[in-house]
Amino acid sequence: MIKKILVIGGTGLIGRPVVEQLLADGFDVTIGSRSPGHVQDIFGNRFTAIPIDLTEPTTIPKAIADQDAIHVSLPSGPRFKDCFRTEYQGIINLMSNVGESNLKRISYLSGDSVTPDETFPPVRAKWLAEEAIRSGDIPYSIWRPTWFAETLTKLARFGTIAMIGKGEVGAHWLTGRDFGRWVS
Repeated sequence: MIKKILVIGGTGLIGRPVVEQLLADGFDVTIGSRSPGHVQDIFGNRFTAIPIDLTEPTTIPKAIADQDAIHVSLPSGPRFKDCFRTEYQGIINLMSNVGESNLKRISYLSGDSVTPDETFPPVRAKWLAEEAIRSGDIPYSIWRPTWFAETLTKLARFGTIAMIGKGEVGAHWLTGRDFGRWVS
């Protein structure tokens, strides 16, 4: 039975509603962050915060110890080099440390445009991260939502919203709260 869940990226735009839903559903949630003090600033003392940086493999074993599951929700980063370091190499580092753990599931937020032949760096990094998770021995859930409603205001700040393709296929919008229910 899954009871204890480590959420990596739990202070982010999509990670926060996931954390809130997991708590509401009775899970024992730990938030892994490069800045555990930031977790306390956001959530107070409702959650345990533990330092973890997926780009620093030595931080991983302690963070995943005694966890039943991990949910990973990482931004790709504003610079292309960051997306490979955080998404791909970070997941490689994580998967290299799960062998001795008691993990029953890994949950990973990917994206709807992620395909094996995609070359756009942030998307390519997510595909490679997915492959690393799939090649492991831990059962997994890989989520590929289209667009989160929470991002709409960020897109609208620039005065225009880009349309992908001819606009004939609609995006399937969802909220972080919806996603939190899926993960939970």
